Amino acid sequence: MAFEHYIRSDGKNLRMGYTTGTCAALAAAGAAEALLTGHFPKVLSLMTPKGIEVFVRPEECCLSGGQKNTGRAESRADERRVTGKADSQAGGQKSEWARCGVRKDAGDDADVTDGLLIMAQAERCDLTSAPDGACHDRGHSDLHGEAGRELRSKTYNSERVRILGGEGIGRVTKPGLDQKVGEAAINRVPRQLIRREVLRVCEEQGYEGGITITIYAPDGEAAAKKTLNERLGIEGGISIIGTSGIVEPMSMKAYADSVRLEIRQAAAQVSEIYSETVGTHGKSQAAAELLGNRKAAARIREIEKSRKGTIILTPGNYGLSYLEQNGKDIPDAPVVVCSNFIGDAVDEAVSCGFGRIILVGHAGKLVKLAAGIMNTHSSVADGRTEIFTAHAAVNGASEETCRRLMDAVTTDACISILMEEGLAEKVLCSIRDMALDHLRRRCAGISCDIIMFSNEYGELGR
Repeated sequence: MAFEHYIRSDGKNLRMGYTTGTCAALAAAGAAEALLTGHFPKVLSLMTPKGIEVFVRPEECCLSGGQKNTGRAESRADERRVTGKADSQAGGQKSEWARCGVRKDAGDDADVTDGLLIMAQAERCDLTSAPDGACHDRGHSDLHGEAGRELRSKTYNSERVRILGGEGIGRVTKPGLDQKVGEAAINRVPRQLIRREVLRVCEEQGYEGGITITIYAPDGEAAAKKTLNERLGIEGGISIIGTSGIVEPMSMKAYADSVRLEIRQAAAQVSEIYSETVGTHGKSQAAAELLGNRKAAARIREIEKSRKGTIILTPGNYGLSYLEQNGKDIPDAPVVVCSNFIGDAVDEAVSCGFGRIILVGHAGKLVKLAAGIMNTHSSVADGRTEIFTAHAAVNGASEETCRRLMDAVTTDACISILMEEGLAEKVLCSIRDMALDHLRRRCAGISCDIIMFSNEYGELGR
């Protein structure tokens, strides 16, 4: 079942695809439905965070009782390989489970996971005796009234679905990644999608118990050897990732061109606001002053001084979420997602006459600006740990601390090390100041600011 959604790039229509996270959620829903009904759906569907619905046909479906819709052989050895369970469990009786697979389709942006089969196994879970407590409602019995009932309900629902990683799914071995050390490399948004889809199936079938979902990829370990996972601290398999649920193929030039176009459109919209403001308060500053409307005259001077006002640039979804959650909203200021093309976006904003540029983004991107790196794609330049190490060294860090920073795999891991040493504030301010210096030079004297943050530690360098 082809995924027929396209995006225009370099004069061509490129077919979009869907992420491993979308595959895992679809497979989990299919396995849960088969577990509760005894039948596999012919078609699975899911509305992605991007707002695009995905339809797929499930593959490699099998029930513990032996029902299959493929010819794949299943065995007790295979069950141990996927779930890690011993034959002696449950008195030697075969566990009740359902398995369902979805094949990754990366569209025209093919990578090593394109065509990979992502499997999910669903089993009923005892809410009161889950081994890690994940399916046990706890900790809110002392809350009363409607608020208490609502919190207990949310906790109960979130803990009804226990998500595990099986064969071919990487395990986190270093701090600072999306999941904690020791956890399966199934990122936060895919976990939310899996939980949402499984709970939907449970509600449709009137099932109020718990379900354990094990995500696995039979060829995941081999595929992971072609990625940077091991270097990043993910061993034994692939990561289940994706924030939008959709893969959008696009060349670097086409993406940069689309960013420039969006900034030009934003400038045109701000010009309309400017015209309306001038029309409201008077035809000119002189006319407003003659009429004695000092407030109007001051507003017009402010607009003319700043030309087209403020534009907010952010590399992606993390920045958008941060702006939404922290109220960093400036009236009439457009927000443009510039991806890795920070330098190109700044150049275009200056060219369009914006008087102030605010760059809002995750530290994983913005620390690179401290080295003058204005295209933050990892294939162009990285240098994050080197930047942290250099700024730590000039702020008094020991040789051992510098070595630890060089060995860190993420910016959050670097921040954690600096916090242990009591150097976080000094080093992060130093990095932000240097990044701001580079940005100001690029902005050719126009006012600019940087809001740099971490999902774990909040705003940094202030």
